[in-house]
Amino acid sequence: MLPSPEKYVFGEFTFDAAGRELRRDGQALALAPKAHDVLATLVRNAGRLVTKRELLDQVWGDSFVEEGVLAVHISGIRKALGDGGRWYIETVSKAGYRFRARVEAAPEWRFGILPANSEVYELVGRGRACLLTASLWEVPKAIEAFQRAIALDPSWSAAHSGLALAYCAQAQFRLSLTQQAYEQARAAALRALAMDQASADAQVALATVLFLSDWNWTGAERSLDRALDLAPDHTQAQLLYGQLLESLGRLEEGLRIKQRCLQNQPHSAAVHLGLVQSYWNLRNFEDSIRWANRALDLDPNQLLAREFLAGVYWKTGDLTRICARSSGTPNVTVFPPRRSIP
Repeated sequence: MLPSPEKYVFGEFTFDAAGRELRRDGQALALAPKAHDVLATLVRNAGRLVTKRELLDQVWGDSFVEEGVLAVHISGIRKALGDGGRWYIETVSKAGYRFRARVEAAPEWRFGILPANSEVYELVGRGRACLLTASLWEVPKAIEAFQRAIALDPSWSAAHSGLALAYCAQAQFRLSLTQQAYEQARAAALRALAMDQASADAQVALATVLFLSDWNWTGAERSLDRALDLAPDHTQAQLLYGQLLESLGRLEEGLRIKQRCLQNQPHSAAVHLGLVQSYWNLRNFEDSIRWANRALDLDPNQLLAREFLAGVYWKTGDLTRICARSSGTPNVTVFPPRRSIP
């Protein structure tokens, strides 16, 4: 059970048990009052079977209600959670329910740092959600969200560290001059760290600059170790660490650390693409195709997934398929993956 205050993160959701609010990518989701209480009980006991009797006692106390009311509220929660709702909440036949996702305290509460303006929190959440799509089209939206957050509250480190990560994405997608974007990322990351040494996001952004711009792999690993000490389930830290290990020739280790991300972010295109890259590096083209197609199922406009597919089909000599699943976005030229290991 997690300590108070009761603000939690699981997958792309933020759940404020005390404030009675569930949000996905910054957008509030409607829940009936008792459904909220059921979800709070499950989240507080994540990973453990919560019996029907326990749920009834916790939520309804001494009031007499039929067990069937639980199924109604569980259905409502799953609907609010969207496509992953059934995965998040496991039904244990004739016993009860189990919340399957890893749950952690929201970083802003864990480190005791909160923005003065609630709109700032929402903007930062929106920016982070944009980055986790791993979509070229979402990077400008992320930068705009973080810049607006900073304009409203320049003293909150999370906005600066998010902007640093967004500038790194801008460099990787070549949406601006690469060196300029990395220098902007470095400045924003160092500014965030000056405000809050416990900013995992800032450590990840600094590691990205050290790794992909400076080629300082030792420094990058040190920053990633620090980030994962602060936030063991930080998705971007795990993905970058996996990429770093693969660059050092430790391909199986890189794959394993990326696979850990699936538990918290099963619907993240960024995680799927990280696995695509790992299987490409391992020359496991069958699994590379499988995960690229899963990424496209999540986002049909995912250019990196199409790029990897084109690379696999080109590598295996299946040229007829390059113009099928590996294309599909007009006026975009698709090349084999740029960041593969020779």
